[in-house]
Amino acid sequence: MNAVPRRTLGAVQDPKEEGDAELFDFVDEFLDDRERGVEHPLEHYLARYPRQADAVRAEYASLTARSEERAPRTGDGMRLGPYRLLRELGRGGQGAVWAAEDPRLGRTVALKLLPPSFAILSGERRARLQREAEIVARLDHPGICTVYEAQMEGDTPYIAMRLVEGAALSSLIAAEQERRASGSKAPRTTEGASLPVGPRDGLELRELLAFFERTARALHAAHEAGIIHRDIKPANVMVTPAGEPVILDFGQAKEEDSAAGLTASGEVFGTPAYMSPEQLASKAEDLDRRVDVWALGASLHEALTLTRPFEAPTTPALLAKVATQEPADPRESSPVVDEDLRVVLATAMERSLDRRYPTALAFAEDLRRIRLFEPIHARPAGPVLRFRRWVRRHPALAASTVGTILSLALGLVVSLALLSRERAALEIALARHLASRAVELVHEDPSAALAIATEAVQRAP
Repeated sequence: MNAVPRRTLGAVQDPKEEGDAELFDFVDEFLDDRERGVEHPLEHYLARYPRQADAVRAEYASLTARSEERAPRTGDGMRLGPYRLLRELGRGGQGAVWAAEDPRLGRTVALKLLPPSFAILSGERRARLQREAEIVARLDHPGICTVYEAQMEGDTPYIAMRLVEGAALSSLIAAEQERRASGSKAPRTTEGASLPVGPRDGLELRELLAFFERTARALHAAHEAGIIHRDIKPANVMVTPAGEPVILDFGQAKEEDSAAGLTASGEVFGTPAYMSPEQLASKAEDLDRRVDVWALGASLHEALTLTRPFEAPTTPALLAKVATQEPADPRESSPVVDEDLRVVLATAMERSLDRRYPTALAFAEDLRRIRLFEPIHARPAGPVLRFRRWVRRHPALAASTVGTILSLALGLVVSLALLSRERAALEIALARHLASRAVELVHEDPSAALAIATEAVQRAP
């Protein structure tokens, strides 16, 4: 099935855009709660979104009134545009996905019906979503979910996509986490798809790496077509019954060479746990394909270890970690991750763009080399770079440490200088003593006097 992405709207900088983002977050959370059978009173959401109290009240009333309105089930024969709805595949905060028949071409498609909250989008944003769908429609690769058509006008806007059977990678990860937490020995299968996430031996590891290698090659095909995904994550990677990857949801995509991008200035879209530092900080037009390389590396980390590379209890804390800290070492959570794979993951999620893999293809090639026991091209960071990273992570401690080191170094220099002067004074005093002794012995033992005098001269010429 085609997974419905959740919580993909990140922080925005402009106050008006920030208000829209918070309202989107509320709608997403409300629909997610209803899907899980949880009904919270209005006060619950007002406490969570106090800055948008009036908008939340109005939207809560609207969503509550519509919450009982469900699309007709299979067999009702409901039509939407040229499509006949067959069965619901999934539902979430950003809409419902239905299998639908397109009688014009005699094929079954995945029809994404945008939710009532879509009504708060401006005409400009509708136009951008329409343009995004048109851009992605030109992609033709078996590892990419093709968009056939998008209709943003009317009461029920929709996007028609290739129907992909199987399960989202995120579903497999969640199922494996639950399976291990319960101690179950059941097979690793979810909704007709299977993939050894959290591999336990070399065979499972190589199967998982082969899956991500194919994912990286599909992503490279999109990049070569001039499209940056900008929201790569396990929820947007489907696992087919044959174990093949299919990349979904190019809703945040942009043209790589576009000066203005498809997203308005000041908007930052993506899923924070998989967003690169520059994606959090830069304008949309400044981003390139390396943001997708980072996100794919973060997804591989999670598939390997069943934990994300950055974990925090709140979104602001998570963003701070992504911006300032290095990803968690995967070897701490997975016994099958060796040094080469650690280096490959670190290179995919390298903070420095110059050291990160320049393309998804380069990432795929190193994954292939690990599978085939060949030397990887990525190289671990040297001591100087590791020290610079430590300084960046702990600036206050670094400043204090450097100050202490400088103080100790200065004290050592002064001490050595004083010690050198003291040694010189001792040498002169000893030389004078030897010289006076040589004078005393010159008549009694001339040869001894000469030897002592020579020693005195050597000590203090």
